[in-house]
Amino acid sequence: MKAREIETGDILIALKIVRKLGLEQLKSVVGVESVVDKDPAEIKSLINKKAFEVISYLLGHLEEANQEVVELLSGWTGTTEEELKRIKLSEWPALIDDFIALNSSEVLVSFFKRAMAGLNKNI
Repeated sequence: MKAREIETGDILIALKIVRKLGLEQLKSVVGVESVVDKDPAEIKSLINKKAFEVISYLLGHLEEANQEVVELLSGWTGTTEEELKRIKLSEWPALIDDFIALNSSEVLVSFFKRAMAGLNKNI
Protein backbone atom coordinates (compact mmCIF):
# COMPACT_ATOMS: atom_id res chain seq x y z
CA MET A 1 0.00 0.00 0.00
CA LYS A 2 1.32 3.41 -0.99
CA ALA A 3 0.12 6.96 -0.57
CA ARG A 4 -0.74 9.02 -3.62
CA GLU A 5 -0.47 12.64 -4.66
CA ILE A 6 -3.01 15.16 -3.45
CA GLU A 7 -5.83 15.76 -5.91
CA THR A 8 -8.30 18.64 -6.13
CA GLY A 9 -11.04 16.52 -4.58
CA ASP A 10 -8.80 15.98 -1.54
CA ILE A 11 -8.58 19.73 -1.00
CA LEU A 12 -12.37 19.97 -1.04
CA ILE A 13 -12.65 17.19 1.57
CA ALA A 14 -9.92 18.82 3.65
CA LEU A 15 -11.84 22.10 3.57
CA LYS A 16 -14.95 20.31 4.88
CA ILE A 17 -12.85 18.89 7.73
CA VAL A 18 -11.35 22.29 8.55
CA ARG A 19 -14.82 23.86 8.49
CA LYS A 20 -16.17 21.22 10.89
CA LEU A 21 -13.19 21.44 13.23
CA GLY A 22 -12.90 25.21 12.97
CA LEU A 23 -10.05 26.98 11.22
CA GLU A 24 -9.07 28.93 14.31
CA GLN A 25 -8.81 25.74 16.40
CA LEU A 26 -6.66 23.99 13.81
CA LYS A 27 -4.57 27.11 13.26
CA SER A 28 -3.97 27.49 17.01
CA VAL A 29 -2.81 23.86 17.29
CA VAL A 30 -0.70 23.71 14.12
CA GLY A 31 0.25 27.35 13.82
CA VAL A 32 1.17 29.23 10.68
CA GLU A 33 4.80 29.64 9.74
CA SER A 34 6.19 31.55 6.82
CA VAL A 35 8.20 29.62 4.25
CA VAL A 36 9.46 32.78 2.61
CA ASP A 37 13.27 32.75 2.42
CA LYS A 38 13.50 29.14 3.66
CA ASP A 39 15.59 26.66 1.75
CA PRO A 40 14.03 23.43 0.41
CA ALA A 41 15.39 21.33 3.30
CA GLU A 42 13.81 23.67 5.86
CA ILE A 43 10.52 23.62 3.96
CA LYS A 44 10.55 19.82 3.82
CA SER A 45 11.25 19.65 7.55
CA LEU A 46 8.41 22.08 8.23
CA ILE A 47 6.03 20.08 6.02
CA ASN A 48 6.93 16.90 7.93
CA LYS A 49 6.36 18.63 11.26
CA LYS A 50 3.05 20.18 10.21
CA ALA A 51 1.80 16.93 8.62
CA PHE A 52 2.30 15.08 11.90
CA GLU A 53 0.65 17.92 13.86
CA VAL A 54 -2.38 17.93 11.54
CA ILE A 55 -2.71 14.14 11.64
CA SER A 56 -2.42 14.12 15.44
CA TYR A 57 -5.07 16.81 15.71
CA LEU A 58 -7.38 14.97 13.30
CA LEU A 59 -7.00 11.71 15.18
CA GLY A 60 -7.87 13.50 18.40
CA HIS A 61 -11.03 14.99 16.89
CA LEU A 62 -12.25 12.17 14.65
CA GLU A 63 -15.75 12.17 16.09
CA GLU A 64 -16.31 15.74 14.85
CA ALA A 65 -15.51 14.99 11.19
CA ASN A 66 -15.24 11.21 11.13
CA GLN A 67 -16.73 10.56 7.70
CA GLU A 68 -14.66 13.22 5.97
CA VAL A 69 -11.41 12.12 7.64
CA VAL A 70 -12.04 8.49 6.68
CA GLU A 71 -12.88 9.55 3.12
CA LEU A 72 -9.69 11.63 2.85
CA LEU A 73 -7.39 8.98 4.34
CA SER A 74 -9.01 6.22 2.26
CA GLY A 75 -8.36 8.24 -0.88
CA TRP A 76 -4.75 8.97 0.05
CA THR A 77 -4.02 5.34 0.86
CA GLY A 78 -6.04 3.83 -1.99
CA THR A 79 -8.14 1.74 0.38
CA THR A 80 -11.79 1.26 1.17
CA GLU A 81 -13.07 2.48 4.52
CA GLU A 82 -12.95 -1.07 5.88
CA GLU A 83 -9.39 -1.61 4.63
CA LEU A 84 -8.37 1.71 6.16
CA LYS A 85 -9.60 0.56 9.57
CA ARG A 86 -7.36 -2.52 9.28
CA ILE A 87 -4.13 -0.65 8.54
CA LYS A 88 -1.70 -1.45 11.31
CA LEU A 89 -0.36 1.47 13.31
CA SER A 90 3.13 0.29 12.40
CA GLU A 91 2.29 0.90 8.71
CA TRP A 92 1.29 4.56 9.14
CA PRO A 93 4.80 6.05 9.41
CA ALA A 94 5.76 4.60 6.01
CA LEU A 95 2.47 5.81 4.50
CA ILE A 96 3.04 9.28 5.91
CA ASP A 97 6.61 9.28 4.55
CA ASP A 98 5.30 8.20 1.11
CA PHE A 99 2.64 10.90 1.22
CA ILE A 100 5.13 13.61 2.15
CA ALA A 101 7.64 12.44 -0.48
CA LEU A 102 4.96 12.58 -3.19
CA ASN A 103 3.48 15.87 -2.08
CA SER A 104 6.41 18.08 -1.14
CA SER A 105 6.87 19.42 -4.65
CA GLU A 106 7.19 23.08 -5.55
CA VAL A 107 3.63 23.04 -6.86
CA LEU A 108 2.22 21.91 -3.51
CA VAL A 109 4.35 24.33 -1.51
CA SER A 110 3.37 27.16 -3.84
CA PHE A 111 -0.32 26.23 -3.61
CA PHE A 112 -0.33 26.29 0.18
CA LYS A 113 1.73 29.50 0.33
CA ARG A 114 -0.90 31.22 -1.77
CA ALA A 115 -3.80 29.63 0.11
CA MET A 116 -2.43 30.60 3.52
CA ALA A 117 -1.70 34.14 2.35
CA GLY A 118 -5.31 34.42 1.26
CA LEU A 119 -6.60 32.96 4.53
CA ASN A 120 -4.48 35.28 6.61
CA LYS A 121 -5.91 38.28 4.76
CA ASN A 122 -9.46 37.12 5.56
CA ILE A 123 -8.89 36.34 9.24
